[in-house]
Amino acid sequence: SLYYRLYDTFRGSGVVGRVLKFLLLRKCFHRATRLMTYGSFSEALNVFNFILKIHPGNSDALSGIAISYYEQGKYEEAKKIFLQLIEQEHFEPILLVYLGLCYYRLKNYNSALALFERVSNHRPEDYNANYYTGLCYLALGDKLNAVRSFEKAFKRYFVDTSEQCLDKLLRRIQLSSD
Repeated sequence: SLYYRLYDTFRGSGVVGRVLKFLLLRKCFHRATRLMTYGSFSEALNVFNFILKIHPGNSDALSGIAISYYEQGKYEEAKKIFLQLIEQEHFEPILLVYLGLCYYRLKNYNSALALFERVSNHRPEDYNANYYTGLCYLALGDKLNAVRSFEKAFKRYFVDTSEQCLDKLLRRIQLSSD
């Protein structure tokens, strides 16, 4: 691309090089997020890897790579990057939720549950954390805590159909125990 050729030419030249790097990164992030929006995760992965060549260790690019891996079903690869990001950024709820989802997909329900509960304790209104906590409890056979978590999730999820969704979910749980 034109930005990259200009950046490559002016890389070591102070302000001009930094401005071109910024413009190139901005254009790349825009492209990568657009690709992810359209479900082109492997192409987005290529763009995020390109960003890392220009700006090594960029946490936004690493997050994009991890999410791309997750969306492609590469949960183990995604998990490694999410763990690395969490070490760097300490407590970022969205990273913990995605890491929990990786553990959930890998059927490591206890680890997933611990992460979802951690997010829920810090952000009790987080629908995803509460909902996925319920799924983990359900996978572990603890229907009582699953129902409590689902109720907590739907109680905070203000949509017209939340009561219908919860009722259907509770009926399915009850039918599976019969």
